[in-house]
Amino acid sequence: ATVQPTFQDKFFEWVYFATLSGPHTQAKNILGNFVKLATVIPQTAVAARIGQVRSAITGKEIEGIRVGEAQARLFAVMKGAQDGLVVAAKTFQSGISRYDQTMSLERRRVAAISGKKGEVIRFFSRLLTTTDDFFRTIAIRQEINALAFRRATQEGLKGDALHGRIDDLIQNPPASFME
Repeated sequence: ATVQPTFQDKFFEWVYFATLSGPHTQAKNILGNFVKLATVIPQTAVAARIGQVRSAITGKEIEGIRVGEAQARLFAVMKGAQDGLVVAAKTFQSGISRYDQTMSLERRRVAAISGKKGEVIRFFSRLLTTTDDFFRTIAIRQEINALAFRRATQEGLKGDALHGRIDDLIQNPPASFME
């Protein structure tokens, strides 16, 4: 037997989604996601240079971020954006995040207001989820590219062998990358 939502369920759903409906919330979400993606590239470059200096001081190679990973992340933005648009379209259509199933389950649970009214009330939440999935797809692509570059350089590869190995790791990321 299904439980019919009470007036209180409907009221709390309306309040919850009303807090997400303002244009300022959407703008902050987009800006925050963009800044996070944009700042990881220079952070990676700085971390790689610090590792390079530490290696020079100690005389031994320091494991970690390598010079070139920032460029790999930058390169990943275009492919990630293409992938992100596909993921975002699916997320918007279904209303279910590809990445955050707990949030999706919560949203399904709080669908107390039925029909068109409920769809309108939940619309901006769906936009937030869609935006998050778009940016998360880019971030994942950045991380895969950076890890592929790191792994291939750690293997000591050069030239065409290096580029071929990076491409292979990007196309077929190991489970450790996906963690």
